[in-house]
Amino acid sequence: MADEPKIRLYGITKSRAARCMWALNELGVAYEQVPVSDRTGETREPAFLAINPNGKVPYLVDASGPTEVWIFDSLAINLYLARAYGKDSLWPRDVVGEARAQRLPSFTTATKLVSGLLRGQSSAASFDQDD
Repeated sequence: MADEPKIRLYGITKSRAARCMWALNELGVAYEQVPVSDRTGETREPAFLAINPNGKVPYLVDASGPTEVWIFDSLAINLYLARAYGKDSLWPRDVVGEARAQRLPSFTTATKLVSGLLRGQSSAASFDQDD
């Protein structure tokens, strides 16, 4: 009998969870996909909110280490996966490579924030966490 995957990824393939599924598959990391959809309101049900008060997918739980890790947001999840499981493949080996890898995510996040502020949104809190 094979060991149960220590990683659970909440979300469906027709959501931003697909980005995380790709990363997990690319890394060859075993995981359990828990199909939860924000389109059907499942992410607002008490059972899901008890797991993730943010009420968003994707949501990752990694119980492989000494401390369980809980992360939402596809970019944050993928950066975690690359660093935790991709040291020889997806994560750069030195600080210069890390800086280069962070350029695009940092740029797009900053661009989104400025764009929202120019549209009259008053703070980063008014942005959808995973656009």
